[in-house]
Parts: sequence; structure tokens; C-alpha cells
Amino acid sequence: CDNIDVFGGVLVGDGVNRDGALSTIQIGWSFGNEPGAYVQAVRVHDVWVTDANQGFRFAAGTGVGSGPCQNVKVINCHARNSVGLVGGAGYGFVFSQASFSSIVQSSADNCQRHGIYFAEGRNYTASSCLIRNHRSTVYSAAYRVAFSISRSRNVTVEGCVFDNCYDGTVEIDVDTQGTAPDNVSIGTVLSNCVFLGSALADIRIGTVPAIDGVVSDVVVSNCVMVRPSSNSISSITIEGGDRIKIDGCLIDGSGTASSRAITLNGTSGATYTDDVTITNNQISGWDYGVQFESVLLTGASKIQVFN
Repeated sequence: CDNIDVFGGVLVGDGVNRDGALSTIQIGWSFGNEPGAYVQAVRVHDVWVTDANQGFRFAAGTGVGSGPCQNVKVINCHARNSVGLVGGAGYGFVFSQASFSSIVQSSADNCQRHGIYFAEGRNYTASSCLIRNHRSTVYSAAYRVAFSISRSRNVTVEGCVFDNCYDGTVEIDVDTQGTAPDNVSIGTVLSNCVFLGSALADIRIGTVPAIDGVVSDVVVSNCVMVRPSSNSISSITIEGGDRIKIDGCLIDGSGTASSRAITLNGTSGATYTDDVTITNNQISGWDYGVQFESVLLTGASKIQVFN
């Protein structure tokens, strides 16, 4: 299939959790994701999906003759109340092996697993999107983030607003589901985004590092982060990463119970965290602006913090 346009529509699911029967999940619009499918040049405009298990899915085909679902553009589309907790359900927008795709001026409201999921692709873009009330009914403090960037390269997130996202807001990860070396996210830029009331970290960079590599080449710039009251989690947490830059951000912790704006955890040691630059940020209302775990203080890691 090539050169497809979808204009308008409201799709309403039944709101049933199908975690135990994923073969029967409700999806508002699905492209690719079938035996032999090869889909490209898809444009979806002005569609609402509510109370389904997935709002929108763009994924590579399976089996012989299949290919990626690529060159997708989603414009002014909205997913609400996506139901489900396990992998495969509870998503607002899924882009899986959907390289050269973008989502613009769209929203995900109260999705139970991820609002937007970029996985196993290259050259993804999200701009002027809104994700709010993420996992508001299923909060678990287990990092099921609103916006997951997984096993992807050259990702840009610009001008998005994240409001009341529970279980974390943005995560850039290493994922053992992928095949080395493509199971590591490389080249991510988050700029001019606003984070309001996240219950866990606004941005989490890296997960427990795999032997295949770590998240690298990440720039976070000109973002605003306002933490909720009685919160004890850092706004930015770096579990492990290489060539990370945090620049020009406003991180307001005046209403929180936490003591650190930015934490470098150095998960699995200094081998996995190197070349971190933290510059020109305005950090207020915190006991400490930046915390380094002791494993990073051995001289093996290059970390710079300055105005």
C-alpha cells in the first residue's frame, strides 16, 4: 500500500482490558502489522479514538514479502483512555519500525501504557503534541512512561507539553528486545518542551545498560520542568549514557519535597556514563542542583557542570 490519506472520524471502543487476549485487541487505525504488509506514505488527519486498546498503530509487516510502515504523518489526531497494561495494549500512538515518521499537534490523554511510543525506527519527529493524565488510574511508580523512545535513532521531540504524567514522562532507553547494535537509542533531541506535575522523572536517560551499548548523543535544551508538591524524584535522571547535554532548561522544584534537580546514577558504573555536559540551566527550589553517585567520582568519566 502506498500513498494513503485518512481524513476525520471518531472511533469509540468498548473500554475492555484485553491484556489476557492480545490477539483480540481493539485498534482505532492500524497500518502494516499484518503478514506480507508493506506500507508507506500514510497521512492521518483529524481523527479521534477513545476507549480502545490502541489508538493508532503504524508497524512493520510480518512474514515473507513484508516491509516497514514508513513515511507516516499524523496531524491533529487524538487518543483517549487507551486501556491495557501489558506490552501490546494501552497505547495512544505506536510507531514500530516506522522510520521517517512524524506526529504533529496531536494528543494522548489517560493512556495506560504509553501515550506515544517510538520503537525500532529512524528519523522520528514529534512536535506540538500534548500528553496528559498518563496512567492516572493505574499509577505504579514503575516507569511506564508517557513518551517512550526505544531502540530508535535520530529522534526529535519539540514544543510538546506533558501534564500530570504518572509513572514517568519521557524515557530514552536500551531495550533487550532489539538486535545489537540497533537495540540502543542514539541521537535524541528534546527541545522547548514543558513538563508539569510528573510523578516520576520528567526525563529518564538510559536504563540498565546492555553489553551492546548505552544511550548516546542526547540533547535536552530550553525545556521547562515544574515538579508537583510532595515529590521526591529528580526532574532529570541519567541512569547511563554517553555524550549527554542538558542546556538552557528551567527546573523549578520550589513546591517539592525532593533535594536534587538532576541525578547521575551511573548505573553499572562509570563504564556506562561519560561525557555529560550540564550548562546554562536555571535550577531553583532544590537542595542540590546536581547529584553524582560515588561510582562516577573515580576520574573515569568526563562530566562538566557550569553556567
